[in-house]
Amino acid sequence: MSKYKLFYISLSVILLAVSGCSSDQSSPEEADQANTENASPAASTITDEEETDESEQPENTSVHSETDSSGSTSSETSVNEEESTEKDSEDTTASDPLSAYSSEQIEYARIWLQLGPNQDIDTLNVEKIPSGTALNPNDEHSATYPHDVVQLSGTRLVDGSITYKSNGNGTITVYDVPLRWEENVPELEVKDGVSVYTQDLIDSAHDVSVDVGDPEAIEALINIEDIH
Repeated sequence: MSKYKLFYISLSVILLAVSGCSSDQSSPEEADQANTENASPAASTITDEEETDESEQPENTSVHSETDSSGSTSSETSVNEEESTEKDSEDTTASDPLSAYSSEQIEYARIWLQLGPNQDIDTLNVEKIPSGTALNPNDEHSATYPHDVVQLSGTRLVDGSITYKSNGNGTITVYDVPLRWEENVPELEVKDGVSVYTQDLIDSAHDVSVDVGDPEAIEALINIEDIH
């Protein structure tokens, strides 16, 4: 074999070997592209999920935050209003110890404190008498009250009584009638069908200005009132 033929054979073998290696290996750029294409679906899915979670999380957080903030503010406002009401009530009671009682209760106590014959009583009886009621129930000719009146009395005759009409302007009209009337009424003078004595009691009624009085003494009388 000639040396030229041997050279061509060796060169052919070398070229075949180089060609096989080139077909088995890919370029770095092609390998990176292949890896990117293979990995992109998973990466895309993860990115979408993360974006979804991140987009939803701030909204939920905002809702809870607003709810908690609103609830806390409402609760604090309610507590503050209750404390303010209680404080106002305490301040009012401290400045006016009679603020817890009705105007009628205070009126009865003030009148007895000013006009009651006996201040040492166990009970302050309060009887409301409607207009048209006879002054003396034992006298068929008795005059009648022209207005609604109130009769204040103790539990004993010696405690006395006060029968009056409230005028609503700080004064009362007092009728000087007895607490108890005799059952056996003697024959009395009657004029125009009315007992003169009882009519005189109506005609002689007089007005009295009611004092404010001492709050502590008034409250003590209010506590023993028996209204009926």
